[in-house]
Amino acid sequence: MEAGTRTVVASTYVSLDGVIQLDGDWHFKYFDTDAGAFATEVAFAADAMVMGRDTYEVFAAAWPNVKDDFGDHMNNMPKYVATSRPGALEWNNSTAIEGSVADTVRRLKSEPGKNIILYGHGPVARELMDNGLIDEHHIWVHPVIVGEGTRLFVDGFKPAAFELTGTRTTASGVAILSYRAAQG
Repeated sequence: MEAGTRTVVASTYVSLDGVIQLDGDWHFKYFDTDAGAFATEVAFAADAMVMGRDTYEVFAAAWPNVKDDFGDHMNNMPKYVATSRPGALEWNNSTAIEGSVADTVRRLKSEPGKNIILYGHGPVARELMDNGLIDEHHIWVHPVIVGEGTRLFVDGFKPAAFELTGTRTTASGVAILSYRAAQG
């Protein structure tokens, strides 16, 4: 890709009642072959990840133990972590973001490369959305009501409009809705 053409893609699991917090295992039983195929497609279209420290900790505990093509891709791609917590980032190719997350992502978008993936939808996603830096959202709606936890869009997000660019459903009942920011 040419410089300045990179896309930031947010990929987020959500319950029917809007919960994104992955406490418990409500999302795992819905991860089937269809979900795996889409996750692979999205991951391999990216060559960098941006994430907050909480997501980093979960991923860093799991991915280094995965020894397949997907795991190799996740482990080897550059990871940019928004964190103010002390402690080294030991997962391969991980860098702490110094300064503004938005400025770092603007710089990454201006460099040549593939997509930049953002997993989850916490404070990092909010900062990027507030700065108009998320180009595409994949919202994985799971057929379950969790009842409590962190919600996808909480009070205080700037109003925004989106265009539906794709839908997929998995055999387990997950609806993956893809959106881009509406033009104009």
